[in-house]
Amino acid sequence: MGVLLTLEEPTKPILKEALDAGYYHLSIWNKGYNRIQIITIEELLKGKMVDMPPQTQTKVTYAKAPKVKGKEGQHGRLGVK
Repeated sequence: MGVLLTLEEPTKPILKEALDAGYYHLSIWNKGYNRIQIITIEELLKGKMVDMPPQTQTKVTYAKAPKVKGKEGQHGRLGVK
């Protein structure tokens, strides 16, 4: 997902390009979010927010990777030095 902040009102071709990028569907909430959102500075100052998944759910999607232990310059089981 991306957000374009702009000083000017977006043109019709820019709006079409953003819509053509499609949606990101989050199955947990059964909701779609525009992949590219365009917000003017005026809208932002009036309180418009980026439409995105709740921040409290961000750690649910991914598990923390285990730390790699070994000497500096070595990559564990890969055998790369």
